[in-house]
Order: sequence, then C-alpha cells, then structure tokens
Amino acid sequence: MWSTIANLKENLNKIALVLHDDEEDEMLRMYGGKSTTNGVESRVSDRRNSNRFLRSKSGIRSPLTNGIDHVSISEIEQYKAEIKRLQASEAEIKALSVNYAALLKDKEGQNVRLNKENGSLKQDLEAANAALSASRNEGSRASTSGTSSVKLSKAVQYSSEIRKLKLELKQERDQLANIQLNFREEQESNNSFREELKMLKLEREKTSKELRKVQYELNVKASEIKHLRFELTRRKNEEAEEDFDSLKRLIKTLEKENNTLKIERNEIEAAFQKSRKSFTGKMLSDALHIQKTDSSSTSDIPDHSESFPGKEEMERDKALQELSRLKQHLLQKASEEAEKMDEDSKIIEELCDSNNYLRAQISHLERTRKQAIASPEELKMANNNEILKSREVIDDLNKKLTNCLSTIDSKNIELSNLQTALGQYYAEIKAKIYKHAAFSFFDHKFRVFGMLILLL
Repeated sequence: MWSTIANLKENLNKIALVLHDDEEDEMLRMYGGKSTTNGVESRVSDRRNSNRFLRSKSGIRSPLTNGIDHVSISEIEQYKAEIKRLQASEAEIKALSVNYAALLKDKEGQNVRLNKENGSLKQDLEAANAALSASRNEGSRASTSGTSSVKLSKAVQYSSEIRKLKLELKQERDQLANIQLNFREEQESNNSFREELKMLKLEREKTSKELRKVQYELNVKASEIKHLRFELTRRKNEEAEEDFDSLKRLIKTLEKENNTLKIERNEIEAAFQKSRKSFTGKMLSDALHIQKTDSSSTSDIPDHSESFPGKEEMERDKALQELSRLKQHLLQKASEEAEKMDEDSKIIEELCDSNNYLRAQISHLERTRKQAIASPEELKMANNNEILKSREVIDDLNKKLTNCLSTIDSKNIELSNLQTALGQYYAEIKAKIYKHAAFSFFDHKFRVFGMLILLL
C-alpha cells in the first residue's frame, strides 16, 4: 500500500515538472520575440530533455516493495492542490491562446483591407503621374497663349485629386497610428506576461526545490525503513530459531518427566498391590493365630462346668468380646488401608491429570512450532501479493503518463503553429511600417509636385 503511494507521488512530481515546462514553453512561444525565442526555446528544450532524462532515470529505478510509514495525507492533498492550480493556469493559457488567435484573425483582416487600399492608392498615383507627363507633353506642344488657361484648369483638377489623396493618406496614417498603438499595447501585455512568467518560473523553481528536498527525505526514510525491516526479519528469524530450539528442549524435558511419572506410577501401583497382598496375608495369619490360641485355651482350660455352672458362659462372653475387639481392629485396619488406597488413587488421578495437561501442552507447543515454521511462508506470500499489486498500480500510472505525454506533444504542435502565425504577423507589421515610410515619401513628393504646379 505505501509503495503504491510512493510511486503515485513520484509520478505526480514528474507530471507537475512536465506541466511547468510546457507552460513556460507555451508562454515564451506566444509572447516572446524572435530574438529571444531561439535562446529560450533552446533552454526550454534542454530543460525538457533533462527532465525526460530524469524521467527515464527514475523509470529505471525499481519501486520499493514496501510502503512508507511517515507519508501524511496533508502532503498528498497539497500535491493535489498544486496539480489543480497548474491545470487552472493551463486553462488560462489556453484561453489566452484562443483570444490571441482571434486577435490575429482580426489583424489579418485589417491587413488585407489595408493592402487593398494601398493598391488603389498606387493605381491613383500612377494615373496622376501619367496625367502629369501628358500635361507636360501637351504644354510643350501648345502655344503660349492657351497654356495659361489649360494649366489653370489642370491645376484645379490636380489640386482636387491631391486633396483627395491627402485625405486618403491621412486616413491611412490614422489607421497606422491605431495599429502602432495596438502594437504598443500588445508589447505592454507581452511584458506583463513575461513578468508573470518569471514569477511563475521562480515559484516553479521554489516548488521543485521543495519537492527535491521532500524526495530526498523520503528516500532517506525509505532506506531507513528498508534497513529496519531487514533487521526485523533477521531478528524474527533468530527468535523463531531460538523458540524452535527452546520448544525442542521443552518437549524433551516434558517427555522425560512423563516417563519418570509413568515409572513412579508403576512403582506405586506395584507397591500398593504388594502392600495389599501382605496386609491380607497378615490378617489371615493373625486370624488363624487367634483361632489357634482360642482353641488351645479352650482345650487347656479344665471343664469346671460341673463344679461352676456359670463359668462357661463367662468364657463365652469373653471370647465374644475378644472376637468383637478383633473385628474392630480388622475394620480399623481395613479403613486405614481404604484411606491409603483412596489417597493413592487420588495421587494416581492427579498424576494422570498432570500427564494429560503435559500432553495438551506438548500438542500446543507442536502447533505453535508448526505455525512458526509456516509464518515465513505466509510472509513471503503476502510480500508477493503486495509486489503484484504495486506492479499493477505502476502499469496504470505508466499508461496515464503516456497519455499525458501524448497530450503534451499535441500542445507542443499547437504552440509551434501559434509561433509561426506570430512570426507572420510580426513580418506583416514590419511591412506596414515600411509602407508607412513609403507613403510619407510619396506625400512629400506630392507636396513638391503641387507647389510646382501652383508655380507654373
């Protein structure tokens, strides 16, 4: 995502530089003189070639696969506003070029009309010269008596024609003065446009410096980010390897503990079975011993039933008490053994629970180990997807750039056509100035000729 923003920003900077160069070229071609246009065009062409060279060099550089984390939205909005301002200035230049083309058409119409009027004046002048030459020839042939009246009538005729020619010449002078006034106004407007062009050039240089500074900072930050990401990937790989080794060690220790617990459980079960068997054997031996002692005691005791009739009952009660005491002793032993068995069963259950917990922990660690192994592959897949997206965005921007270059070439052709029209107009103005000088010469000649006629 950030790589696409960086590429978009770089391409916008290139388009802004190209638009600035085209505006400068257009203004210099429209309003610059012939003496300055050649040098300016060479400088503009050199600057354009340098900018194209920079574009080619910048196109060679491979785009960053990862984004820039410190680019703010305000900078992007600022660049968008700058591009909108340049587009507005381009629209104003187009409007000025349209107005200038209309003015050129009007001037061409005026030039055609003035050429027609000049042709008619030339024809009248030729007719007047022919009439004067004819009058001179006739004056030399005629007699001295009729020359004065003929000369007076011809002088009156020629004076009326001279007045008419003077009026036409005055009108032509007025038109030429208007043309010169318009030409001065156009020169003033050209000077103002040149000043504006200088201001725009200064602003463009200032913005280009700022853009270069921002681009340098972005390149520095991009290099830092690249270095940090390289360090981060290296540390992640090291941590993953360390985690993997620690998981292996933990699994081995847990397996050892599990084996020891199994051995202890088996030992406890064997000891329990052994103690149980020994207890039951001991109880049986005690019972047999008691029974034997009772039988021996009963056999050893002399039968005094005949001598003491209540003595047998007393012995019986005593034996019953002894049996009850033995039963209680056996019950106590059995309860103690049952309690021990319960405690042992609880210990066994706890050991089983701990074993199950350890098994679950081992399975969880195995899953985390597998995820840690699979995470670099997922990162590679994500990086490849980002690279593909950035390449698609770069292709779209290259297409837009080619379209902009084609439009710029068409604008250059239009500007060259306007420059040729401006050169033609400048040549026509020079021709009119020369015609004005010729008319002033002919006016002086007419005045001298009229004075000669009046003297004659």
